[in-house]
Amino acid sequence: MFIKFCIATQAVMRIRIQAPAKVNLHLDVLDKRTDGYHNIISLFQSVSFFDTLVIRMENEATGCTIKGDFPFPQEDNIIKKAAEAFLRASGKKRFLEIDVQKRIPIGAGLGGGSSDAAAVISCLNEVLPNSLSEEKITDILQDLGSDVPYFYVATAALVTGRGETVQPLIPRTDYSILIIYPGLQVQTAGAYSWLDITRAKRQVRKQYREKDVIDTYRYNTIETWGFSNSFKEILMQQYPLLESIISDIYTSGALYGNITGSGSALFGLYRKDNEAGAAFGYLKTKYPFVFLTKPLDKIPLPVLY
Repeated sequence: MFIKFCIATQAVMRIRIQAPAKVNLHLDVLDKRTDGYHNIISLFQSVSFFDTLVIRMENEATGCTIKGDFPFPQEDNIIKKAAEAFLRASGKKRFLEIDVQKRIPIGAGLGGGSSDAAAVISCLNEVLPNSLSEEKITDILQDLGSDVPYFYVATAALVTGRGETVQPLIPRTDYSILIIYPGLQVQTAGAYSWLDITRAKRQVRKQYREKDVIDTYRYNTIETWGFSNSFKEILMQQYPLLESIISDIYTSGALYGNITGSGSALFGLYRKDNEAGAAFGYLKTKYPFVFLTKPLDKIPLPVLY
């Protein structure tokens, strides 16, 4: 506590944190709620593919600016909203300059924006300790977006409700993950709209119970997981390229391949590192954006420097 207090009283400090991407190993979209969101049953897994945020904090000023070599609105972006929500709720007056080194593609279903927002909250909670209760932090995370609470509390989790209910799981790390970004963005709202149109005339039902998803993840071999993604068929109809990529993922030797989130990125799972490495070499000859990753078992922590 004394060390944190000393840090928090410095006039200027710099904090660095890595914000990981995630894949949805399973995603079952259920009914549409009265608040406009959909209930889901999903299995999230964070991976070793990161944005990097560097936060410069000054005590003698107020405000927040975002820097980064990627397209974003300066005044209406989730990173700035996260910082301002924390400072407003805590009553702290600080000036923040947040430099975002963006690697996770936007509109890919990899959760980059949500992860960045959670990383900002994690940093501020570290350098301004005891500013907010955990209950208040949870409220801020949920207000920021459906995936944000997950990135703050877990690297593997069963996620239900509209995404705000997170049940952390012990991560499995006995496999590798290849991610392919096809170079196109899918708007989440549009993807849900397409899904609703195709499902309007048939009853929505759970494909897996929550306990089934957890037990399958914990105890079954990867090739027998049998997981799915509700968006897969409709996205392949909209973007035939995705079907070709999934076919190539299986040709490369993947035990399981699918779309993550509401697209557009896809992933494949491999039992051994050398098999994933060989698949990476093969897929890299066909697609420009291929990333070789591992499942994370720890949330990245802020580093002061």
